[in-house]
Amino acid sequence: MPGDNSQTIYVWLDALTNYLTVLGYNTDAFDPNNIARTTHIIGKDITKFHCVYYPLFLAAANLPLPQLVWSHGHWLKDNKKMSKSLGNVTCPNALLDVFGPHSVRTYMLAEGPEQKDCNFDEIRLKEFHNSFIADQYVNLYNRVIPKKILNNMPQGFRLSENKF
Repeated sequence: MPGDNSQTIYVWLDALTNYLTVLGYNTDAFDPNNIARTTHIIGKDITKFHCVYYPLFLAAANLPLPQLVWSHGHWLKDNKKMSKSLGNVTCPNALLDVFGPHSVRTYMLAEGPEQKDCNFDEIRLKEFHNSFIADQYVNLYNRVIPKKILNNMPQGFRLSENKF
């Protein structure tokens, strides 16, 4: 707090108004129960704010609390938290361009951090794509879906058979 270093104002109070705006708080159609039906999916480093401060702000505003806060671990690179300042961030668009969204999404879900941190490794992504996506999933996909349907599917729905 300016002028009083013993006091702190959290930006999470400002986040409250942003979340409420997204839920339509400023319109006549706002339903405060939408907040109670929401699930917050957050990184483990902001758990305190979403489990302590944010519910206190909601309660002070006489609004219902979220039903679930799901905190997940971090993706690491070379066993360090990914950070722009460290320069160890992996560009997701580059991965999508090479491997396609199905491979990247499936890898992230299969290998990713639910309650623990996970080290991202592009070599492991390549191995995952080659062994699971290209060999098993695309093989099954091609055997189950008739060629006539496969040939008429939009490009975004096709799985990459390419190996790396």
